[in-house]
Amino acid sequence: MINISSFELNYHTNYAEFFFCFNAKKIEGVRCCISLRAAGDMGLDHPENRRALFNKLKVDANRVYACNQTHSHDVAVAVYPQTGVYPDADALVGTPPAVLAVTVADCLPVYLYDNIHKVYALCHSGWKGTGIVVNALRLMHTEFGTDAGDVSAVLGPCIQGNVYQVDAGRAQEYYAEFGSDSGVYPLGNPVRVCGSVDKEYYIDMQAANAHLLVQCGVQNIMYCTNCTLTDERLGSFRREKNSFTKMLAMLGSL
Repeated sequence: MINISSFELNYHTNYAEFFFCFNAKKIEGVRCCISLRAAGDMGLDHPENRRALFNKLKVDANRVYACNQTHSHDVAVAVYPQTGVYPDADALVGTPPAVLAVTVADCLPVYLYDNIHKVYALCHSGWKGTGIVVNALRLMHTEFGTDAGDVSAVLGPCIQGNVYQVDAGRAQEYYAEFGSDSGVYPLGNPVRVCGSVDKEYYIDMQAANAHLLVQCGVQNIMYCTNCTLTDERLGSFRREKNSFTKMLAMLGSL
């Protein structure tokens, strides 16, 4: 049985937080959060903002792992207590006490948690990187024995499918890879076409990732309804343009 539910962010001054559920029950001991625009840019070139956020959350910076993101499908394993390593990747897999972190600003952060082996993964999944969740689940299985049926997934805040307008070429590319399957789409089709004369194309990263997760065997999925483009508390590349705020998505024993 597939359990899918929506949620809104629980906002604090500089960050928002949320949690995993498995079979409709809240999971304790692991925490999901994301920084807000008010916390400042969280790129690797702004360590002062990261330190301030870690202090706010009472997180030891030596437990935090990040990556040099390249909009790829590459996943790395964060091995505690190694520190200061930022591999070229767009997702991390780890275990306690490691805290995983990726930056997003319209792209989708995907949080995964293995309820049996206590392994988690955090993915930066933009339109180019859609499909990285499959590689993350595969690495969790290879390295830690994770079974997808034991995984809870959270699709975090991103630009929502009803406002993520793209050109015809990108829409066709996305549809060819994620929209042509005749299977069940838990959140609807990842590509939407509006207008009878001058067509407008929209892609839904949450819908695409939900479909991939279900294909892999994940049955517990939560998705955030907050939109980075329309909610000014969140960072958005499309809204803020060249001065956009990179938010820091975090996962672990925070």
